Amino acid sequence: MAMMGPLVQAITGGYFDLISFDPRSAGKTIAMSCYQNSAERVNAHLMNPNFNGHESDTMLGRLWASTENLDTACYENKKEIGDLVGMSFTARDYIRIAETLNEDGLLRYFGFSGGTVLGATIAAMFPDKIERMILDGVWNIHEYWHYHGVEGFSDTDKTFSGFLSTCIAAGERCPLSHLNRTADDLEKATYELIEKVKYRPLPYQGKLIDYTFVRNVIFLGITSVAQWPAVATFLDALFTGNMTELDAPLQTLSATEDPAFTENRFGIQCGDKPWRTSHLEDVLPVIDQVSSLSKLAGDRISYDIEACVQWKMDAKERYLGDYRVSTRHPILIIGNTFDPVTPIVSARNASASLEGSVVLEHHGFGHCSPAQVSRCTAKATQVYFDNGTLPEPGSICEVDVPPFSNVTWQDVLL
Repeated sequence: MAMMGPLVQAITGGYFDLISFDPRSAGKTIAMSCYQNSAERVNAHLMNPNFNGHESDTMLGRLWASTENLDTACYENKKEIGDLVGMSFTARDYIRIAETLNEDGLLRYFGFSGGTVLGATIAAMFPDKIERMILDGVWNIHEYWHYHGVEGFSDTDKTFSGFLSTCIAAGERCPLSHLNRTADDLEKATYELIEKVKYRPLPYQGKLIDYTFVRNVIFLGITSVAQWPAVATFLDALFTGNMTELDAPLQTLSATEDPAFTENRFGIQCGDKPWRTSHLEDVLPVIDQVSSLSKLAGDRISYDIEACVQWKMDAKERYLGDYRVSTRHPILIIGNTFDPVTPIVSARNASASLEGSVVLEHHGFGHCSPAQVSRCTAKATQVYFDNGTLPEPGSICEVDVPPFSNVTWQDVLL
C-alpha cells in the first residue's frame, strides 16, 4: 500500500478510503516461517539453492531433494497453522472486514497479480457481496487450483523481444543502442550469453554470474518497464565485458526472491493445490510443457512445481469450483498485451467464467497495467469505480509513453 496507494487513490477517483492488510501467510499474519531464525534460513538456502531447472542435467533431481527438505522444514515448524492459510480462508477474511466497517457490507476490490486469484475466489464464494471489483494482471484462475501456472509464461518471450525492439527504437536513451545491432541480433546474443555462462560462470563481487542469475535478472527486470534501462545496462556490461558497469543495475535488479517470501508464497499456493506425488517423473511433463512455452524463463518455476507436489499440508478449505458465477455487479478485468507473468489470454480465460465481466486490454508492456502509463486505462478504472460503467467489450487502451522514456504515472496523474 505504501508503494501503490497514491496511484490506486488517483486512478479510482480519489473518493475512496483504501484498506489493506497482510493476508494469511503473506506477511506477519499467520506467517509461514519455516525456520527458527534467519541464520537457520540462510544456511538452509545455501545448502538447497533455487536454481532454474535446466541449469544442469542433474538439476531437476537436486531440486526435488531440495524442495523436500524445504517442505519438511515448513511442516515441522508450522504444521499447527499450515492448513489454515490459503485463498479461501483469506476470501472470508475480506468479507468479514467489509462487514465490520458498518457501512453497506459490500466489497470494492482492486487486485493485482496473485490478488486476481483471490478476487475471483471472493467473487465465486460471495457473488452477492461484489459491488466493484477490478482484476489487473490476471493469473489463470483455473490453473491456480488444478495445475501449476504454466499459462503464465505464454507471453514472456514476446515481452523480452519487445524490450529489445523498443530499446533499439529508443536510440541513445537505451544503453544497448551504441552496439549498433538489431533487436534480433541482440536476442540471439542474449541466449548465446546464457549458454556460455552456464558452463563458464563469471565471478563478480563474491557472486557468480551464471545461467540462473542472468535469466532471473532479465525475467524479473522485464516485469517492470521502469527497470528496462537497468536491464539494458546489465546486458551491455556482459556483452562488452565491462564488469564495473554491473554495479549500477545490480543496485536495483534482483536475481533471487527473498527465501522468507518464498515460504509464505508456498504456504498459500502449495496448500491450495490438491495434486501430490512422491515421484519426480510425474512432474517432468509439466516442466517440459512450461519450458517449451518460454525459452527465457519457463524452467524457472521447476522449484515451485516440485515443492508444491511434495507439500505436506493441505488447506482445510479449497475453492474447487468453475468460477461460473454472476456477481452483484460485473467485474472489470485488465490485461496487458505483453505481460511476462500474466498474459492477456489468462484475463480472457477468467472473463469467460465470470459472467458479465469485461476485459480491457492495456496495450503495453510489463506486469499489470501500472507498468506503463495510460490515461485511457486510468479513466476506465475511475469511471468504473465511480458509477460502475464497464468499457465496451473488446476495448483497447493505448499507452501514453514508450519504454525508456522515464515518464511515470506521477508525472502524468499525481
